[in-house]
Amino acid sequence: MSPWSETAAAYRDSFVELREVLPGAALPWWRARRDAALDAFVDQGLPTRRTEDWKYTSLAGVKGTLWLPATESAEPSEAAIQPHLVPEIEGPQVVLSGGRLVPALSRLEGLPTGVRLLSLRQAFEQAPELLEQHLGRYADGSGGSSFVDLNTAFVGDGLLLHLAPGAILDTPIQIIHRSGVEQAYDASYSRSLMIAEAGSRALLVETYLGGDDLAYISNGVCELVLGAGAEVDHYRLQLGGNQATHLARSAVQQAADSRYREYHLGLGGALARQETRVELAGEGAACELRSLYLSDAKRHHDLHQRIDHRYPRTRSEVHCHGLADQQGHGVFSGRAVIHPGARGSAARQSSRNLLLSPTAAIDARPQLEIHNDEVTASHGATIGQLDPEALFYLRSRGIPEPRARAMLTFAFANALIEAFPCEAVRRHAQQRLSARLGQGHNEHTGGS
Repeated sequence: MSPWSETAAAYRDSFVELREVLPGAALPWWRARRDAALDAFVDQGLPTRRTEDWKYTSLAGVKGTLWLPATESAEPSEAAIQPHLVPEIEGPQVVLSGGRLVPALSRLEGLPTGVRLLSLRQAFEQAPELLEQHLGRYADGSGGSSFVDLNTAFVGDGLLLHLAPGAILDTPIQIIHRSGVEQAYDASYSRSLMIAEAGSRALLVETYLGGDDLAYISNGVCELVLGAGAEVDHYRLQLGGNQATHLARSAVQQAADSRYREYHLGLGGALARQETRVELAGEGAACELRSLYLSDAKRHHDLHQRIDHRYPRTRSEVHCHGLADQQGHGVFSGRAVIHPGARGSAARQSSRNLLLSPTAAIDARPQLEIHNDEVTASHGATIGQLDPEALFYLRSRGIPEPRARAMLTFAFANALIEAFPCEAVRRHAQQRLSARLGQGHNEHTGGS
């Protein structure tokens, strides 16, 4: 028996053992989707560098380990969670630990009219028809990402956010994902389904956390469905532990004239891959993806994005800033596909990258695939180093070289963070970045 056959058999045995106690077990349609996902994962195995979409990212370090769902997870204290919440935001709050909802730290009530927020376990009981229509319909293991199938098979909890037509959620929902605090090699599987019906609006802030002392895997999948004219701003702060393997997929389905804006900050994890796939499936739909990552020490960050323009006059805009230091490795792979029927569409991709060490590496691959002539499209990538003239100028003003380098590095990264529309999230992201660069936030920004 091959090593993968043995590993696959172990995953299947664990799945059979857990299948009856996982949420939704009584629903035939969800059992069928779980079974199909487990079969797809076993057949495909974990992706390798021979898989085109994983050319620059290897999961060899986790292949020999069974990443099975944590059987229990101690509930964190409020003091452990509070420092990671975005200050100045007082609104709905969801805390998941080890993939499970922590009711004592979550605030799911007091929502505006037309807004429903449930844990996934609650949703299987209270909104099964809505889940059957959407859950598992948009995120799958295509492109070699079999970890999405693994999530579907083993997911234990998560959340459902449903906005009725015209519902407005002006106060951001904060969602905390906490992993890797009980024992080594625990895995957390969380699933989010967010549905914004026609004309609704929402702002989401997701934060991923984990302990630095244990190796763990965080496997999260988020499916977002935007109805006609809906607007969603989605912030993601990835602050995982130093030994973490963080794998995530966002699958976005957009109807006509909807607007989806994603803002990603990647600072944590030993290996982190964020996939975002957007279907512009209605005329006039538009998306904007802005991402920043810092790969230092031996961290590996991979941002993998695909946007499909399927209808006329759709628009997409992608901006990624990457920083790599020491032996860090960063990857940006973005593809915009403008299909034959998407006449009058526009796609723009920009990848700017900064190497802070001769031993660091960055691979940037912005790509356009165009199947008609009536489009506006551009893409570009730059990889460079700190400006020696700017560094000389700061040093000539009496600023020590380490601090001067940190200031210039922060300025490069902050150019992207400044585009975050929510002021509270923007300040929080700046503070997190400053701390990682080893400099006080006030020194860089002049803020209080």
